[in-house]
Amino acid sequence: MAPINERNKLLGFNKSYAFIIGINKYPLINGNLTSAVPDARRLASILNEGQGFEHVELLEDIDGATFKSLLERIKSPTLEPIITENDSIVFYYAGHGKPGEFDEGPAGYILPSDAKPS
Repeated sequence: MAPINERNKLLGFNKSYAFIIGINKYPLINGNLTSAVPDARRLASILNEGQGFEHVELLEDIDGATFKSLLERIKSPTLEPIITENDSIVFYYAGHGKPGEFDEGPAGYILPSDAKPS
């Protein structure tokens, strides 16, 4: 088995990034969870220590503005971290979601910690 520090080389990636979100607290919808944040912490630890990811970002109980900012940073060619087409990305979310519909078919929505009842 190749050493962890050779993971990207073995898989053909320049760098590996992980964005891990766990949300337990939902004060506006009275729907708190207990395992989302611990699950996110554990995965972040595994990717950081056991898989050799260069960038592991763990976000806990984030609101909608923070989530939007994260997506803008991931998509931006100028904001850190700068992700290229030769990099790998893991995006993990543990928390509440909501089903929805688009013209293309069914879809789901991620609910931030400040989600309001619908």
